[in-house]
Amino acid sequence: MKFPKNYVGGMDRPMYGQSPYLVNGGLQFDNENSGTNASVLFNVIGQRIGQVGNANTPNIWENPRPVLDFQITQRIFKNADIKFTASDVLNKKATNYWGQDEKRYKDGTDKVISQFSYGTNIGLTFNYKF
Repeated sequence: MKFPKNYVGGMDRPMYGQSPYLVNGGLQFDNENSGTNASVLFNVIGQRIGQVGNANTPNIWENPRPVLDFQITQRIFKNADIKFTASDVLNKKATNYWGQDEKRYKDGTDKVISQFSYGTNIGLTFNYKF
């Protein structure tokens, strides 16, 4: 495996945990008359160093992973509502790897250190205000 020339740190590598970009977006709907509130949220960060290397080990990179969350709340009585939530709907794998270059993850070329899914979480909540 050939490591990039600046894998050991130094002034020319990005700071630990610093992404070149961050995208957050959301849409929200709120109808006070019907008691309906809904939101969709999206987040993704760019490739970043997840673990700083040293003279013997290259940096471990974190691959970008898009996250999509959804929530809807419906008032059913004057003091009660029901809420449905779904977080990490896309359930994309988190991948940490040693990269051949620092541009992006290349499946089959870069050495995967760890790869896992956080899973999609779904919830249903009933709230009553006394």
